[in-house]
Amino acid sequence: MKKNLLFIAAIFLGASLFAQNLEIIEPTNLVTGDPTVTEDNTIAVYWDVQNNGDTPVQVRCRREILVLQDGARERFCWGPLCYDWGTEMSLANGASLVNIPSGEFNSTFVGDYQHQGNPGTSLIRYCFFNNQDPTEEVCFDVTYCVDENSQNCAVSVEQVSNESASFQISPNPVANTARIDFNVPNWTPNSKVVVYNMVGEVMTEVVLTRNHGAAQIDASELANGVYFYALVVNEQVLSTKKLVVSK
Repeated sequence: MKKNLLFIAAIFLGASLFAQNLEIIEPTNLVTGDPTVTEDNTIAVYWDVQNNGDTPVQVRCRREILVLQDGARERFCWGPLCYDWGTEMSLANGASLVNIPSGEFNSTFVGDYQHQGNPGTSLIRYCFFNNQDPTEEVCFDVTYCVDENSQNCAVSVEQVSNESASFQISPNPVANTARIDFNVPNWTPNSKVVVYNMVGEVMTEVVLTRNHGAAQIDASELANGVYFYALVVNEQVLSTKKLVVSK
């Protein structure tokens, strides 16, 4: 059984509801499940995404894993597809792009979370962006809390945000070299920051040799444009952000 329980207080964990023309309509920021109830194995959020602009927009979806409970898995549906578990971004081809006319909304988004009987709290960010202009983006964070007592989930929201990894490239836009500031509580020797182009090809990466500090990234060989950079630990993408190269 899928159920959405709205948290009493509207907690916005660093994410925005509006991005110029795109808007998420009444998003849910907390979903709870009971690990002892088999029918509760999959819990989900369902959102409408609206285009408040004057022209149609082709919209893609991406997700960032801020915290993921061991043994759990996640996926999302957007447009005509429900993507494989662990997919980071919707496809950019014409059939998979979601066209939202001016003043209208699309109701195909679903964020599925399977706890598989593992109690705990996960924090996932979902973002919707203009395929023609990825800087136009709207994001929102969802806490998936699995506990036999749903009252415990109010405390979990604050705890999980405090345990989240953080990383940032500056300056952004970048011309040549930039600084990466990072804090990775679940760091392993297989931790790195990877830069991808818009079709998901790896352009460059920097290995993180410790759990916090700063490193440099060389963008001198990258052409002007919009990229994504991701924090990857043990081959799992934990979070993704935008990077603009401008020379």
